[in-house]
Amino acid sequence: MSVQDQNIFSQKFQIIRTGLVSILGVSFFINLLMLASPLYMLQIYDRVLTSRSLDTLLFLTIIVVCAIAVIGLLEAIRLSLMSRIGLWLSKSLSGDTLDVSIKRTLRLEQPATVQSLRDLELVSNFLTTPSVFPLVDAPWATIYLVVLFLLHPLFGWIALGGALILIVLAVINDQSTRKSQQEADGNKLQALHQAESTVRNADVVEAMGMSSQLIEKWNTVNNTAQNLLAASSHRSSALTAFSKFVRLSVLVAILGVGVLLVIDGELTAGAIVAGSILVGRALSPVDQAIVTWRAALSAKAAYDRLKHHFHNQQTDEESMALPKPKGDVSVEGLSYVYPGTRNPILRNISFKLAAGEIMAM
Repeated sequence: MSVQDQNIFSQKFQIIRTGLVSILGVSFFINLLMLASPLYMLQIYDRVLTSRSLDTLLFLTIIVVCAIAVIGLLEAIRLSLMSRIGLWLSKSLSGDTLDVSIKRTLRLEQPATVQSLRDLELVSNFLTTPSVFPLVDAPWATIYLVVLFLLHPLFGWIALGGALILIVLAVINDQSTRKSQQEADGNKLQALHQAESTVRNADVVEAMGMSSQLIEKWNTVNNTAQNLLAASSHRSSALTAFSKFVRLSVLVAILGVGVLLVIDGELTAGAIVAGSILVGRALSPVDQAIVTWRAALSAKAAYDRLKHHFHNQQTDEESMALPKPKGDVSVEGLSYVYPGTRNPILRNISFKLAAGEIMAM
């Protein structure tokens, strides 16, 4: 049965990967059509203003408005696809996730918890939020870099340098926050399990007068998780602020170098405007990816836990053939020990019940 559960998990996420490939295709065309705006500004400054042709202005405006309309349509399609993927994942895998949780709990492989359902919800919610789009758009920043090189090589090298700096910052952000994020997630899960166990056994906890001790223990674990999250957030915030400084500095460099090139006659005024728009488009996905990196790390950690939940369970033992029940029940020497304890709750219980009889304790 565990092999079947593994196959279910792999098949569902294989479908998700196929859907994400289609999302990448839609994102390519969105980013390609985004070139309409800078090219429009280029033509306005270099042709319309010099020729004073209203017909040219009209046709250029119609073309760019159509391009913007198609971008809006593709954005709606992309949002709808992501929403449907996340919803489908949640609906199609929730039952199987709960089924595996029940099996693992019965085999004492894990405590009684629904953490796997929370992980599934975290992954599906990440797929349905706009925070995933900067990560999807980042690879297509190369389109804008190529156009910047075509405008002027200096524009391309400035933008490429800025993009590389932002990528390095993203890697530093990942390396500096990944460990603390993982430790924080682990402590949050531990605190959550403790809270669930305490509430589930509230009557026993209250009867034994252990409430204050358990709450204090929970506070210790929870505060550790919050401190780790705060440290990770501070480092990420500092890198995010520096990444914005880099992006704005690259924009200033583009404008300054563009003016020098216009003075030397190597560039037109329209190319400066187009270059400033293009560099913003090229660096924005990379910059926003740094901001959404923590959400991506949390979703990745949830996916890894979910995968472990499906793949690392014991194989079901073969069922033993039993005779058809007659309705009589005979019990001899029954003892029961609650999981995680040593002293039996029931000890050496024996009784017989004929068909139709009822016994209550």
